[in-house]
Amino acid sequence: MFVARSTARIRRARLAFMAMGLIPTAVLVGWAIHLRSDAHRHAVEERWQEALGLPITVGRIEHPRPGVIRAHDCMLPASGGRPAVAVAVLEIESSADEDRLRLPWIAGDTGTSAVAIELAGRWLTDTLRFRRACIIDIARFSWGDAATRDGDGPGTPLDPLRIECVRHDGSRAIRIVRRGTTEDEVRIVRHPAATPDGIDTYQVDAVIQTPVPLAVVALAVGHTPGVTVGGPQATVTGTLEARSSEAGWQGEARGTLARLDLAT
Repeated sequence: MFVARSTARIRRARLAFMAMGLIPTAVLVGWAIHLRSDAHRHAVEERWQEALGLPITVGRIEHPRPGVIRAHDCMLPASGGRPAVAVAVLEIESSADEDRLRLPWIAGDTGTSAVAIELAGRWLTDTLRFRRACIIDIARFSWGDAATRDGDGPGTPLDPLRIECVRHDGSRAIRIVRRGTTEDEVRIVRHPAATPDGIDTYQVDAVIQTPVPLAVVALAVGHTPGVTVGGPQATVTGTLEARSSEAGWQGEARGTLARLDLAT
């Protein structure tokens, strides 16, 4: 039995088969080219600037896994007496209500500390801009400018650092944990006012065994990055328990100041 064949039908079938294979391939190639384009990089920069409220530039963007953005050569320009802050590699993974940031290493100098303190204060108080929870994992962290990628040079050891920014029933909290030869932890909790005309209350608990630069502590209490407090080598360790209410702050702090420059 012979099957009737039509040259036109065969040609249409071949064209349809080629289209079904080529169109998805062309779409994927075009999308891949777009993800590597300057337009996509600028779009990511604008989205991050809107989310952070700070200017930022990105040198290169990668997408290693679905839902993950890896940014190279990120830069926060100098502003308000704060020096520019550079981040070699930053990886962000977003879910429905949470962002996870991963950094292979970073040095906790006055520049990065000033940015972190500013963003922490905004996250605690600005509920309109910062609506999502955020987890930051730094594989290797060290205080001071001496920290390097390979861990060479003086300064504190390169240990993991984790920052958790969470929300619950209107309250917001930041938990900072650094685990190495010692375990340091800082908790800051903001409770919303019970009445519309009331004031928010805060709770701060800290246990610091690894020496922290006194200049960073000064930044946290309102000093500008350019102000020298106790000298460039001054450090502090200790514990802090503080509470705020309508009557003001009260609490207890115990610690040790070391390497103070008495001339300053």
